[in-house]
Amino acid sequence: MKDLKITLLLYRSSASGIATYTVEVAKALSSKIKEVHLCSLGIETYVARELEDRGINILEIREAVSSTIYNTEILGGPFFHYMLLSERVHRVLHQIGILKDADILHYTLTPLALACKGCVVNAWVPLPITEEPRKNWLSFRFPLNILANFAALQYHHLNSLAYRGASKIIAPTRWIYTRLAKKYGKITYIPPPIEIVTNIPSREKDLPTILFVARDLELPRKNVNNLLKSTRILANKGLKFRVLLIGSYSTKFHETVSILSKKTGIEIELVRYIPRWKVHKYYANSDIFVLPSFYEELGYIVLEAMAHGLPLIVSDIPTFRDFVHNGVNGFLVDPFDSEILASKLELLITDNRLRKRMTQKSIEIAKTNFSPQIIADMLVRSYEEIING
Repeated sequence: MKDLKITLLLYRSSASGIATYTVEVAKALSSKIKEVHLCSLGIETYVARELEDRGINILEIREAVSSTIYNTEILGGPFFHYMLLSERVHRVLHQIGILKDADILHYTLTPLALACKGCVVNAWVPLPITEEPRKNWLSFRFPLNILANFAALQYHHLNSLAYRGASKIIAPTRWIYTRLAKKYGKITYIPPPIEIVTNIPSREKDLPTILFVARDLELPRKNVNNLLKSTRILANKGLKFRVLLIGSYSTKFHETVSILSKKTGIEIELVRYIPRWKVHKYYANSDIFVLPSFYEELGYIVLEAMAHGLPLIVSDIPTFRDFVHNGVNGFLVDPFDSEILASKLELLITDNRLRKRMTQKSIEIAKTNFSPQIIADMLVRSYEEIING
């Protein structure tokens, strides 16, 4: 165990993907570092309990920061909000002695690092731009979403300011690293960690289950409609399978899915949004994972599905290219083309041997590239480079 004191900033449940990343990094570091502290602006009891069981110290600072600051995001947008919030968090950390005691401050929620100099920050790309302009989901798919464009630009500027004051920038994907490496020489690529599931079920079923998970099933960028279109295409071919959709949804969406299920004869089950740890049993009972998103900053849910040994069919977007080796542990597909998604689903639905092979490859890739032990070693080396100058 390294005799270091690392403080991670910060767990905030509303930043769902980054919150998941922060928790997984804390868990990975706890096996290598003597003292790991996690600052939080409101952490769920079950998450805190799991982390504390691993010896991680939770520093809940929400009350000290003051709830009145949370209203500034509504009034002035993320830029004004995080300018105030970062200053307030920095002041609280000084008051409780964290700034003095910690060997490294690692800001996973990057805009909070605005008031800190010489810390470690994560690099994120909030502007959902891929290499092909037509696949820019904000400008092409949702041209009227002006507020989303404006907010994304503010986050982009906030992150850029945080990068300038950092000692080290951690890029969790190769795409982010490539985009920022020329501008920031202090950046390094360290993949996100994920714990590998050891008791993978055999999944010997005549009726394969397709799993789709999102916090909000109707969030446009998650693109669940593409899966529903593919379901209709496959049903028209006479294929038999189940679809399981997990996430929050409206009455109207429920009605739409019910009509599709009746017309096609395909069982489509809806499960309202549940915490991460409760999703695990659904991974075990599923055979194929699908996420045809237009854009993901990280997409941790795909990593989790991989760690459970599921074959993956996901969008051919930069983030997912780190996780899915096309034709090896799954398929990368055009998120705009339901016919292509249907064709890849058909391959996996009808070929149990292919599913088994991709299951094994998913586990191998997760162990080789995203093992918590490997990622923790990479992070510790980066921390020590800063400490040793």
